[in-house]
Amino acid sequence: TEGLQVIRHFRVSDDAQLHLFNALLEGCMGASNPGDRIAEVHAALIAAGLTPTVETYYALVKAIAGAEDLAAAQEQRAKLQASGMLPAHPCLEALLGECYLVGGSLERRRRCMDSRRWWLKEVLASVSPELLERLATALPQPEDGDSSTPCQNCGGLLRAYITVLSTECAGIHAAQLLVWRYMLVRSAEEKAMFQQEMEEAFAGGIASGDALGSVDIYGVVVHTALSLNRLEVSDSTQIRVIRSIFSVASKSGAVWTEAHVALVEGGVWHMSPDVI
Repeated sequence: TEGLQVIRHFRVSDDAQLHLFNALLEGCMGASNPGDRIAEVHAALIAAGLTPTVETYYALVKAIAGAEDLAAAQEQRAKLQASGMLPAHPCLEALLGECYLVGGSLERRRRCMDSRRWWLKEVLASVSPELLERLATALPQPEDGDSSTPCQNCGGLLRAYITVLSTECAGIHAAQLLVWRYMLVRSAEEKAMFQQEMEEAFAGGIASGDALGSVDIYGVVVHTALSLNRLEVSDSTQIRVIRSIFSVASKSGAVWTEAHVALVEGGVWHMSPDVI
């Protein structure tokens, strides 16, 4: 409430005012009841005649990560998506899953969300409402009695990214999904399952190419690899994920070309020497 009063006293441009509202939304992460504070600030933003942007959506997701546990955060995320306050993008569920996996404390979750700022803004800015509808259609539909969500089927979500989005966009989307999924691996059996999920996704992407046009699996893999450092994950995690996706791609029947070499050479400045 005090923050809203301060904003109302500023006589600034709409862009500057929206920036203040977004900062206030991010600050809701530390509130005792983030959901109530989010609703209050967002209502004031709309009442001021402002239009939410990807910065606003990032701020909303970061604020949601202040919930007590993952279940509460996912419930709030689903509520905001159903109301239209957040885009109905399946990546948001995976992002919150990763955030609560790496961050038991509020401060660790805050650092995780800060490290995903570039990625989430890039992803949300790249997908139109029409593409979101196509993604929803491409996602595996749960069978009767199955209460699982799209992000609990990593392979199905990865396949949807590959078949619906452009090569670069699919690679950027896949980067966060694969990092989160790899972090869930705790044994040789779970690693084999992770590999199998990717194999099925890549195979499905190639099969879909017959109807949708050529699907460039290695192009997706390279763009994924080039995006990992922007997620601020460790070199060791990047190396393991890159090894996994290149191994699976090599078995999928995908063809490596000079265009992929050029793509790597043009983007390695994103990578550390060890990863290169």
